[in-house]
Amino acid sequence: QVSDRLKVRADAMLAKTDLTVSQAKIIRLVTDNGGKITQKALEERLQVSHPTIVGLVGRLEKKGYLSCDIAEDHRNKLVFMTEKANVLSKSAREEIDEIEKTLLAGFTIEDKNKLRDMLQRLYDNLGF
Repeated sequence: QVSDRLKVRADAMLAKTDLTVSQAKIIRLVTDNGGKITQKALEERLQVSHPTIVGLVGRLEKKGYLSCDIAEDHRNKLVFMTEKANVLSKSAREEIDEIEKTLLAGFTIEDKNKLRDMLQRLYDNLGF
């Protein structure tokens, strides 16, 4: 139920930007990696296939959020954020911070630590 409500909120935020949740994840990963990353690293971090990443990155490039270039070793494709993605990333970070404040209102530091530990255990139990 929590996941469903978060998805509804994320979809509402993203509707203004013409992005999908998957596309937003790509932008977030590029942002978290200093504004550039290889397509191979995106595949590994998102655990998706090469064709999936190629499609996502291609659509984001057409929308003006990313640009691509061949790496110096010519074996990888580098993905770079554009200014448009940078602006979006900042506003998305603010929205995420607000959501986190709302979700964790009334939680003590101890509560937050326990929750993080339990969620990590749930994730680890899935064993993918």
